[in-house]
Amino acid sequence: MINSIDKLACYLIILMPIFLVTGPFLSDLSVVIIDLTFLFIIFKEKKLFLLNNKYFKFLMILWIYFSVRSLFADDIFLSFKSSFFYLRFIFLIWAISFFLERNKNLFDKFSKFFMVVICFVILDAILQYITGINILGFKTQTPDKLNGLFNDEAILGSYLVRFTPLIFAVLYCYFDTKKYPMFYLIVLTFLGFGIFISGSRSSIFLFIIFCILFFLLYIFFFKIL
Repeated sequence: MINSIDKLACYLIILMPIFLVTGPFLSDLSVVIIDLTFLFIIFKEKKLFLLNNKYFKFLMILWIYFSVRSLFADDIFLSFKSSFFYLRFIFLIWAISFFLERNKNLFDKFSKFFMVVICFVILDAILQYITGINILGFKTQTPDKLNGLFNDEAILGSYLVRFTPLIFAVLYCYFDTKKYPMFYLIVLTFLGFGIFISGSRSSIFLFIIFCILFFLLYIFFFKIL
């Protein structure tokens, strides 16, 4: 039984990038299932000590603090619901770490699927930018913003820019920045173009900040090495 639910959690982690494209329902449901699977296994295998560390305790204290603060908001229900359910993301951190340790090929499978999804999202956005319609037949809702695979939600730029650090973290595990600097530059340009044509100003600004930090950190660590 544990092997079955273990595999289920791994598949959900791998599919998370595409779930986020479809909307909040599948992604939130997957997070809850991954968390519950993680808790079930550590209870069953008596590994609760995995949660006995200062980082988990700190995040729990922070979660309790925000939950209590929300009780004094003008709209108590809305505020408490928002802060209370952040608990799922705290458990998600340890859950993903736990399943990565148990399944050595999980990272490789996730990385490959993740990069395919990102490439598909950007190529679909380019198609919509050129023709006005994407591969699923979605048309641009406004002339200054692309919606891509997100249909009536103009969150293409937000999706890409928030995954940008993870994209480069994944690439770093496979390609040495010292040996393949041009490859990183090409990926950065490709990703930047996707964010730029999305029309989201905040996403473009965040991407510029990331690029500046990326090059500063690259130069800093290169000098140390």
